Amino acid sequence: MKKTLSFLLIAGMVLASFAGCSGGQSEAPAESQTPASSEAAPSSGAPAPGEQTVIEYIDHFNEETKVNGVTAVIEKFEAKYPQYKVEAAHTSSDTFLDQIRTRVAAGDPYDVFMGILTDFSELVDKGEILPLEDQPFTSRINEATLEPETKDGHIWAIPTSTSIGGVYYNKKVFEEQGIKAPTTRSEFKAACEKLQAAGIIPISGGYMQGNVVLDNVQWVCHPLWQTMGENDINRKIMDGEAKFADSKAYLEGLKVWNEIELDFMDANELSVDRSERVIQLANGTLGMLASGSWSVGDIRTAAPDGEFGFIPVCVFEEAEKNGVILANDDGFMISAKAKNLEGALAYMDFLTSEEGAKAWLEKSKTISSIKGLTMDDADPMVQEMLALVDKGQRYYAKDAVQFEGPALTKARTVFRSYVALPPEQRKDYENALKWLDDEFDAMR
Repeated sequence: MKKTLSFLLIAGMVLASFAGCSGGQSEAPAESQTPASSEAAPSSGAPAPGEQTVIEYIDHFNEETKVNGVTAVIEKFEAKYPQYKVEAAHTSSDTFLDQIRTRVAAGDPYDVFMGILTDFSELVDKGEILPLEDQPFTSRINEATLEPETKDGHIWAIPTSTSIGGVYYNKKVFEEQGIKAPTTRSEFKAACEKLQAAGIIPISGGYMQGNVVLDNVQWVCHPLWQTMGENDINRKIMDGEAKFADSKAYLEGLKVWNEIELDFMDANELSVDRSERVIQLANGTLGMLASGSWSVGDIRTAAPDGEFGFIPVCVFEEAEKNGVILANDDGFMISAKAKNLEGALAYMDFLTSEEGAKAWLEKSKTISSIKGLTMDDADPMVQEMLALVDKGQRYYAKDAVQFEGPALTKARTVFRSYVALPPEQRKDYENALKWLDDEFDAMR
Protein backbone atom coordinates (compact mmCIF):
# COMPACT_ATOMS: atom_id res chain seq x y z
CA MET A 1 0.00 0.00 0.00
CA LYS A 2 1.55 3.26 -1.07
CA LYS A 3 1.53 6.39 1.06
CA THR A 4 -0.43 8.19 -1.62
CA LEU A 5 -3.16 5.54 -1.37
CA SER A 6 -3.06 5.82 2.40
CA PHE A 7 -3.78 9.50 2.32
CA LEU A 8 -6.39 9.23 -0.38
CA LEU A 9 -8.30 6.76 1.79
CA ILE A 10 -8.32 9.27 4.62
CA ALA A 11 -8.96 12.22 2.35
CA GLY A 12 -12.01 10.57 0.85
CA MET A 13 -13.48 9.94 4.27
CA VAL A 14 -12.63 13.39 5.59
CA LEU A 15 -13.95 15.12 2.50
CA ALA A 16 -17.27 13.37 2.85
CA SER A 17 -17.58 14.46 6.46
CA PHE A 18 -16.08 17.94 6.39
CA ALA A 19 -16.85 19.57 3.12
CA GLY A 20 -18.58 17.38 0.61
CA CYS A 21 -15.95 18.34 -1.96
CA SER A 22 -13.24 16.40 -3.74
CA GLY A 23 -9.49 16.80 -4.01
CA GLY A 24 -7.51 16.56 -7.20
CA GLN A 25 -4.01 15.74 -8.22
CA SER A 26 -1.32 18.10 -7.04
CA GLU A 27 -0.30 20.86 -9.37
CA ALA A 28 3.38 21.56 -9.85
CA PRO A 29 4.58 23.68 -6.91
CA ALA A 30 4.44 27.38 -7.60
CA GLU A 31 7.55 29.41 -7.11
CA SER A 32 7.74 31.33 -3.84
CA GLN A 33 6.04 34.67 -4.30
CA THR A 34 6.26 37.98 -2.53
CA PRO A 35 2.97 38.52 -0.65
CA ALA A 36 0.35 40.79 -2.05
CA SER A 37 0.28 44.19 -0.39
CA SER A 38 -1.83 44.39 2.72
CA GLU A 39 -2.50 46.98 5.38
CA ALA A 40 -1.61 44.37 8.00
CA ALA A 41 1.64 43.35 6.31
CA PRO A 42 4.89 44.61 7.81
CA SER A 43 8.01 45.42 5.84
CA SER A 44 9.00 42.50 3.64
CA GLY A 45 12.34 41.75 5.26
CA ALA A 46 13.88 41.17 1.83
CA PRO A 47 17.68 41.00 2.11
CA ALA A 48 20.00 43.23 0.15
CA PRO A 49 22.19 41.37 -2.36
CA GLY A 50 24.71 39.19 -0.53
CA GLU A 51 23.00 39.59 2.84
CA GLN A 52 21.14 36.97 4.88
CA THR A 53 18.01 37.58 6.94
CA VAL A 54 16.68 35.52 9.84
CA ILE A 55 13.34 33.68 9.93
CA GLU A 56 12.29 32.95 13.52
CA TYR A 57 10.49 29.61 13.82
CA ILE A 58 9.16 27.65 16.82
CA ASP A 59 7.25 24.41 17.46
CA HIS A 60 6.55 22.06 20.37
CA PHE A 61 7.55 18.76 18.78
CA ASN A 62 8.78 16.22 21.32
CA GLU A 63 8.98 13.35 18.84
CA GLU A 64 12.54 12.83 17.63
CA THR A 65 11.36 11.94 14.14
CA LYS A 66 9.47 15.23 13.80
CA VAL A 67 12.40 17.29 15.06
CA ASN A 68 14.50 15.48 12.45
CA GLY A 69 11.87 16.32 9.86
CA VAL A 70 12.04 20.03 10.67
CA THR A 71 15.84 19.91 10.48
CA ALA A 72 15.71 18.21 7.07
CA VAL A 73 13.26 20.80 5.69
CA ILE A 74 15.35 23.71 6.98
CA GLU A 75 18.57 22.32 5.54
CA LYS A 76 17.03 21.95 2.09
CA PHE A 77 15.28 25.34 2.32
CA GLU A 78 18.49 27.16 3.25
CA ALA A 79 20.37 25.39 0.48
CA LYS A 80 17.78 26.57 -2.04
CA TYR A 81 17.39 30.05 -0.55
CA PRO A 82 20.78 31.04 0.93
CA GLN A 83 19.51 34.56 1.56
CA TYR A 84 17.54 33.20 4.54
CA LYS A 85 18.65 31.69 7.85
CA VAL A 86 16.02 29.82 9.88
CA GLU A 87 16.48 30.04 13.64
CA ALA A 88 14.42 27.10 14.88
CA ALA A 89 13.34 26.48 18.47
CA HIS A 90 11.61 23.39 19.89
CA THR A 91 9.89 23.96 23.22
CA SER A 92 7.59 22.14 25.66
CA SER A 93 3.93 21.79 24.71
CA ASP A 94 3.03 22.88 28.26
CA THR A 95 4.52 26.35 27.76
CA PHE A 96 4.19 26.71 24.00
CA LEU A 97 0.81 28.45 23.72
CA ASP A 98 1.65 31.02 26.39
CA GLN A 99 5.08 31.55 24.83
CA ILE A 100 3.50 32.49 21.51
CA ARG A 101 0.97 34.79 23.17
CA THR A 102 3.66 36.49 25.26
CA ARG A 103 5.79 37.24 22.21
CA VAL A 104 2.76 38.57 20.31
CA ALA A 105 1.74 40.78 23.24
CA ALA A 106 5.28 42.18 23.40
CA GLY A 107 5.15 43.10 19.72
CA ASP A 108 7.92 40.61 18.94
CA PRO A 109 6.17 37.59 17.37
CA TYR A 110 7.82 34.61 15.75
CA ASP A 111 7.68 34.73 11.97
CA VAL A 112 6.49 31.13 11.52
CA PHE A 113 5.12 28.96 14.30
CA MET A 114 3.36 25.68 14.81
CA GLY A 115 -0.37 26.14 15.29
CA ILE A 116 -3.88 25.46 14.10
CA LEU A 117 -7.02 27.55 14.43
CA THR A 118 -8.20 26.04 17.71
CA ASP A 119 -4.83 26.87 19.30
CA PHE A 120 -4.88 30.57 18.55
CA SER A 121 -8.43 31.59 17.67
CA GLU A 122 -8.20 34.71 19.84
CA LEU A 123 -5.05 35.85 18.01
CA VAL A 124 -6.95 35.44 14.74
CA ASP A 125 -9.75 37.63 16.13
CA LYS A 126 -7.18 40.27 17.14
CA GLY A 127 -5.63 40.40 13.67
CA GLU A 128 -2.33 38.88 14.79
CA ILE A 129 -2.33 35.97 12.30
CA LEU A 130 -1.77 36.41 8.58
CA PRO A 131 -4.60 35.12 6.35
CA LEU A 132 -3.22 32.74 3.74
CA GLU A 133 -6.01 32.04 1.27
CA ASP A 134 -4.42 34.23 -1.43
CA GLN A 135 -1.10 32.39 -1.27
CA PRO A 136 -0.54 29.91 -4.11
CA PHE A 137 0.74 27.17 -1.78
CA THR A 138 -2.72 26.69 -0.26
CA SER A 139 -3.76 24.94 -3.51
CA ARG A 140 -1.36 22.09 -2.67
CA ILE A 141 -3.20 21.19 0.55
CA ASN A 142 -6.14 18.81 0.59
CA GLU A 143 -9.27 20.95 0.78
CA ALA A 144 -10.82 18.94 3.60
CA THR A 145 -7.88 19.61 5.91
CA LEU A 146 -8.05 23.33 5.15
CA GLU A 147 -11.72 23.55 6.13
CA PRO A 148 -11.10 23.31 9.91
CA GLU A 149 -8.48 26.07 9.57
CA THR A 150 -10.91 28.43 7.84
CA LYS A 151 -12.87 31.15 9.63
CA ASP A 152 -14.75 34.16 8.23
CA GLY A 153 -13.70 33.15 4.74
CA HIS A 154 -9.97 33.19 5.52
CA ILE A 155 -7.43 30.36 5.86
CA TRP A 156 -5.35 30.90 8.99
CA ALA A 157 -3.14 27.80 9.19
CA ILE A 158 -1.54 25.34 6.78
CA PRO A 159 -1.93 21.72 7.96
CA THR A 160 0.90 19.44 6.87
CA SER A 161 -0.14 16.19 8.58
CA THR A 162 -3.34 14.31 9.34
CA SER A 163 -3.59 12.50 12.67
CA ILE A 164 -5.33 9.29 13.67
CA GLY A 165 -5.74 8.83 17.42
CA GLY A 166 -6.15 5.53 19.23
CA VAL A 167 -4.09 2.87 21.02
CA TYR A 168 -0.91 1.03 20.00
CA TYR A 169 -0.22 -2.42 21.43
CA ASN A 170 2.82 -4.68 21.44
CA LYS A 171 1.80 -7.78 19.50
CA LYS A 172 4.57 -9.95 20.92
CA VAL A 173 3.56 -9.10 24.50
CA PHE A 174 -0.09 -9.81 23.73
CA GLU A 175 0.77 -13.15 22.13
CA GLU A 176 2.97 -14.17 25.08
CA GLN A 177 0.19 -13.31 27.52
CA GLY A 178 -2.53 -14.98 25.47
CA ILE A 179 -4.38 -11.71 24.84
CA LYS A 180 -6.31 -10.95 21.69
CA ALA A 181 -6.55 -7.36 20.51
CA PRO A 182 -9.60 -5.97 22.35
CA THR A 183 -12.57 -4.71 20.38
CA THR A 184 -14.98 -3.89 23.22
CA ARG A 185 -14.84 -2.03 26.52
CA SER A 186 -14.94 -5.18 28.64
CA GLU A 187 -12.26 -6.85 26.50
CA PHE A 188 -10.07 -3.77 26.84
CA LYS A 189 -10.42 -3.82 30.63
CA ALA A 190 -9.73 -7.57 30.74
CA ALA A 191 -6.57 -7.07 28.65
CA CYS A 192 -5.37 -4.43 31.12
CA GLU A 193 -6.05 -6.74 34.05
CA LYS A 194 -4.11 -9.58 32.47
CA LEU A 195 -1.14 -7.35 31.63
CA GLN A 196 -1.12 -5.95 35.16
CA ALA A 197 -1.16 -9.44 36.66
CA ALA A 198 1.89 -10.28 34.54
CA GLY A 199 3.82 -7.30 35.93
CA ILE A 200 3.54 -5.32 32.69
CA ILE A 201 2.33 -1.72 32.72
CA PRO A 202 -1.02 -2.17 30.98
CA ILE A 203 -1.49 1.24 29.36
CA SER A 204 -0.06 4.74 29.34
CA GLY A 205 -0.42 8.01 27.54
CA GLY A 206 2.76 9.67 28.78
CA TYR A 207 0.88 12.30 30.76
CA MET A 208 3.75 14.64 31.64
CA GLN A 209 2.31 17.24 29.23
CA GLY A 210 -1.19 18.63 29.61
CA ASN A 211 -1.94 18.48 25.89
CA VAL A 212 -1.39 14.71 25.96
CA VAL A 213 -3.88 14.34 28.84
CA LEU A 214 -6.51 16.36 26.98
CA ASP A 215 -5.93 14.36 23.79
CA ASN A 216 -6.69 11.16 25.68
CA VAL A 217 -9.84 12.32 27.43
CA GLN A 218 -11.12 13.69 24.13
CA TRP A 219 -10.49 10.38 22.35
CA VAL A 220 -12.77 8.83 24.98
CA CYS A 221 -15.36 11.62 24.75
CA HIS A 222 -15.55 12.18 20.98
CA PRO A 223 -17.56 9.00 20.36
CA LEU A 224 -19.79 9.89 23.31
CA TRP A 225 -20.34 13.51 22.28
CA GLN A 226 -21.20 12.42 18.76
CA THR A 227 -23.53 9.56 19.71
CA MET A 228 -25.23 11.36 22.61
CA GLY A 229 -25.99 14.59 20.76
CA GLU A 230 -23.50 16.76 22.66
CA ASN A 231 -21.26 17.95 19.82
CA ASP A 232 -21.52 21.54 21.07
CA ILE A 233 -21.00 20.93 24.80
CA ASN A 234 -17.50 22.45 24.80
CA ARG A 235 -18.75 25.61 23.12
CA LYS A 236 -21.45 25.93 25.77
CA ILE A 237 -18.87 25.43 28.53
CA MET A 238 -16.58 28.06 26.99
CA ASP A 239 -19.48 30.51 26.64
CA GLY A 240 -20.72 29.91 30.19
CA GLU A 241 -23.98 28.39 28.95
CA ALA A 242 -23.33 24.94 30.43
CA LYS A 243 -21.17 23.10 32.95
CA PHE A 244 -19.28 19.84 32.84
CA ALA A 245 -21.82 18.65 35.41
CA ASP A 246 -24.62 19.19 32.85
CA SER A 247 -23.08 16.74 30.41
CA LYS A 248 -24.10 13.08 30.33
CA ALA A 249 -21.31 12.47 27.82
CA TYR A 250 -18.65 13.82 30.18
CA LEU A 251 -20.14 11.79 33.02
CA GLU A 252 -19.89 8.60 30.99
CA GLY A 253 -16.52 9.69 29.63
CA LEU A 254 -14.98 9.94 33.10
CA LYS A 255 -16.30 6.48 33.93
CA VAL A 256 -14.80 4.96 30.77
CA TRP A 257 -11.52 6.84 31.08
CA ASN A 258 -11.00 5.55 34.61
CA GLU A 259 -12.21 2.03 33.89
CA ILE A 260 -10.00 1.29 30.90
CA GLU A 261 -7.08 3.69 31.33
CA LEU A 262 -6.54 5.66 34.54
CA ASP A 263 -7.10 2.67 36.86
CA PHE A 264 -4.24 0.84 35.12
CA MET A 265 -1.65 3.58 34.70
CA ASP A 266 1.37 3.38 36.97
CA ALA A 267 2.19 5.81 39.79
CA ASN A 268 4.68 7.70 37.61
CA GLU A 269 2.23 8.54 34.82
CA LEU A 270 2.28 12.31 35.36
CA SER A 271 6.06 12.46 35.41
CA VAL A 272 6.82 10.36 32.32
CA ASP A 273 6.57 11.79 28.82
CA ARG A 274 5.40 10.02 25.71
CA SER A 275 8.89 9.50 24.30
CA GLU A 276 9.86 7.36 27.31
CA ARG A 277 6.62 5.39 27.03
CA VAL A 278 7.41 4.71 23.36
CA ILE A 279 10.63 3.01 24.45
CA GLN A 280 8.74 0.96 27.05
CA LEU A 281 6.19 -0.13 24.44
CA ALA A 282 9.06 -1.15 22.17
CA ASN A 283 10.86 -3.21 24.84
CA GLY A 284 7.70 -4.87 26.15
CA THR A 285 7.51 -3.32 29.63
CA LEU A 286 4.40 -1.43 28.47
CA GLY A 287 1.53 -3.26 26.81
CA MET A 288 -0.45 -0.39 25.25
CA LEU A 289 0.21 3.25 24.44
CA ALA A 290 -2.64 5.72 23.91
CA SER A 291 -1.28 7.98 21.17
CA GLY A 292 -1.71 8.84 17.53
CA SER A 293 -0.17 8.44 14.11
CA TRP A 294 2.56 10.95 15.01
CA SER A 295 4.19 8.23 17.17
CA VAL A 296 4.71 5.78 14.31
CA GLY A 297 8.17 7.09 13.48
CA ASP A 298 9.46 7.04 17.05
CA ILE A 299 8.04 3.55 17.69
CA ARG A 300 9.68 2.24 14.52
CA THR A 301 12.98 3.91 15.46
CA ALA A 302 12.86 2.26 18.89
CA ALA A 303 12.04 -1.17 17.44
CA PRO A 304 12.85 -1.41 13.72
CA ASP A 305 11.66 -5.02 13.52
CA GLY A 306 8.98 -4.86 16.20
CA GLU A 307 5.37 -5.84 15.59
CA PHE A 308 2.76 -3.40 16.83
CA GLY A 309 -0.95 -3.11 16.28
CA PHE A 310 -3.36 -0.20 16.45
CA ILE A 311 -6.93 -0.21 17.80
CA PRO A 312 -9.52 2.39 18.80
CA VAL A 313 -10.07 3.41 22.39
CA CYS A 314 -12.83 0.93 23.28
CA VAL A 315 -15.56 3.14 24.71
CA PHE A 316 -18.51 0.89 23.86
CA GLU A 317 -19.47 -2.77 24.24
CA GLU A 318 -20.57 -2.72 20.60
CA ALA A 319 -17.30 -3.21 18.73
CA GLU A 320 -18.50 -1.52 15.56
CA LYS A 321 -19.18 1.73 17.46
CA ASN A 322 -15.57 2.06 18.60
CA GLY A 323 -13.52 4.19 16.26
CA VAL A 324 -10.26 6.08 15.82
CA ILE A 325 -10.25 9.90 15.91
CA LEU A 326 -9.26 11.82 12.76
CA ALA A 327 -8.00 15.41 12.99
CA ASN A 328 -5.43 17.82 11.66
CA ASP A 329 -2.13 17.14 13.37
CA ASP A 330 0.72 19.49 12.52
CA GLY A 331 -0.11 22.92 11.16
CA PHE A 332 1.75 26.20 10.80
CA MET A 333 0.85 29.88 10.98
CA ILE A 334 2.52 33.15 10.02
CA SER A 335 2.38 36.24 12.19
CA ALA A 336 0.60 39.21 10.59
CA LYS A 337 3.40 41.34 12.03
CA ALA A 338 6.28 39.04 11.09
CA LYS A 339 9.59 40.85 10.95
CA ASN A 340 10.55 38.73 7.94
CA LEU A 341 7.26 38.25 6.15
CA GLU A 342 8.84 37.52 2.77
CA GLY A 343 11.06 34.89 4.33
CA ALA A 344 8.15 33.36 6.27
CA LEU A 345 6.10 33.01 3.09
CA ALA A 346 9.07 31.57 1.21
CA TYR A 347 9.52 28.98 3.98
CA MET A 348 5.84 28.01 3.92
CA ASP A 349 5.95 27.77 0.14
CA PHE A 350 8.93 25.41 0.35
CA LEU A 351 7.42 23.34 3.18
CA THR A 352 4.37 22.60 1.03
CA SER A 353 6.34 21.98 -2.18
CA GLU A 354 7.05 18.42 -3.30
CA GLU A 355 10.70 18.73 -2.23
CA GLY A 356 9.92 20.17 1.18
CA ALA A 357 6.95 17.91 1.90
CA LYS A 358 8.94 14.79 1.05
CA ALA A 359 11.82 15.92 3.26
CA TRP A 360 9.36 16.30 6.12
CA LEU A 361 7.50 13.07 5.48
CA GLU A 362 10.59 10.88 5.06
CA LYS A 363 11.80 11.84 8.54
CA SER A 364 8.55 12.43 10.45
CA LYS A 365 6.73 9.29 9.17
CA THR A 366 3.42 11.16 9.43
CA ILE A 367 0.37 11.01 7.15
CA SER A 368 0.69 13.96 4.80
CA SER A 369 -1.98 16.58 4.06
CA ILE A 370 -0.28 17.46 0.76
CA LYS A 371 -2.14 16.42 -2.38
CA GLY A 372 -0.74 13.58 -4.46
CA LEU A 373 2.34 12.93 -2.31
CA THR A 374 3.77 9.46 -2.89
CA MET A 375 6.04 7.50 -0.55
CA ASP A 376 7.29 3.97 -0.08
CA ASP A 377 5.02 1.33 1.43
CA ALA A 378 3.24 2.47 4.58
CA ASP A 379 4.26 1.04 7.93
CA PRO A 380 2.01 -1.84 9.05
CA MET A 381 0.84 0.34 11.96
CA VAL A 382 -0.41 2.93 9.49
CA GLN A 383 -2.06 0.22 7.41
CA GLU A 384 -4.02 -0.93 10.47
CA MET A 385 -5.13 2.66 11.14
CA LEU A 386 -6.29 3.05 7.56
CA ALA A 387 -8.14 -0.27 7.65
CA LEU A 388 -10.20 1.01 10.59
CA VAL A 389 -10.92 4.24 8.73
CA ASP A 390 -11.89 2.28 5.62
CA LYS A 391 -14.32 0.13 7.65
CA GLY A 392 -16.03 3.24 8.97
CA GLN A 393 -14.70 2.88 12.51
CA ARG A 394 -13.74 6.53 12.83
CA TYR A 395 -14.91 9.81 14.34
CA TYR A 396 -13.93 13.24 13.05
CA ALA A 397 -12.65 15.78 15.57
CA LYS A 398 -14.16 18.55 13.45
CA ASP A 399 -17.68 17.18 14.05
CA ALA A 400 -17.57 18.29 17.70
CA VAL A 401 -16.62 21.72 19.00
CA GLN A 402 -13.10 21.74 20.47
CA PHE A 403 -11.75 23.87 23.27
CA GLU A 404 -9.86 26.74 21.69
CA GLY A 405 -7.72 29.74 22.55
CA PRO A 406 -7.25 30.40 26.30
CA ALA A 407 -9.97 27.84 27.09
CA LEU A 408 -7.75 25.17 25.51
CA THR A 409 -4.93 26.00 27.91
CA LYS A 410 -7.35 25.87 30.85
CA ALA A 411 -8.79 22.52 29.77
CA ARG A 412 -5.31 21.00 29.52
CA THR A 413 -4.42 22.22 33.01
CA VAL A 414 -7.70 21.18 34.62
CA PHE A 415 -7.78 17.64 33.21
CA ARG A 416 -4.16 17.04 34.11
CA SER A 417 -5.00 18.12 37.68
CA TYR A 418 -7.96 15.73 37.61
CA VAL A 419 -5.63 12.80 36.84
CA ALA A 420 -3.60 13.72 39.95
CA LEU A 421 -6.62 13.45 42.27
CA PRO A 422 -6.83 10.49 44.69
CA PRO A 423 -8.72 7.61 43.00
CA GLU A 424 -11.67 7.83 45.40
CA GLN A 425 -12.16 11.52 44.51
CA ARG A 426 -11.49 10.96 40.82
CA LYS A 427 -14.12 8.21 40.68
CA ASP A 428 -16.81 10.07 42.62
CA TYR A 429 -17.98 11.05 39.18
CA GLU A 430 -20.78 13.53 39.78
CA ASN A 431 -18.74 15.45 42.34
CA ALA A 432 -15.69 15.16 40.10
CA LEU A 433 -17.60 16.97 37.34
CA LYS A 434 -18.47 19.74 39.81
CA TRP A 435 -14.78 19.88 40.76
CA LEU A 436 -13.88 20.30 37.07
CA ASP A 437 -16.40 23.16 36.84
CA ASP A 438 -14.96 24.90 39.89
CA GLU A 439 -11.39 24.56 38.61
CA PHE A 440 -12.32 25.72 35.10
CA ASP A 441 -14.32 28.71 36.40
CA ALA A 442 -11.51 29.73 38.74
CA MET A 443 -9.26 30.18 35.70
CA ARG A 444 -11.68 32.44 33.79
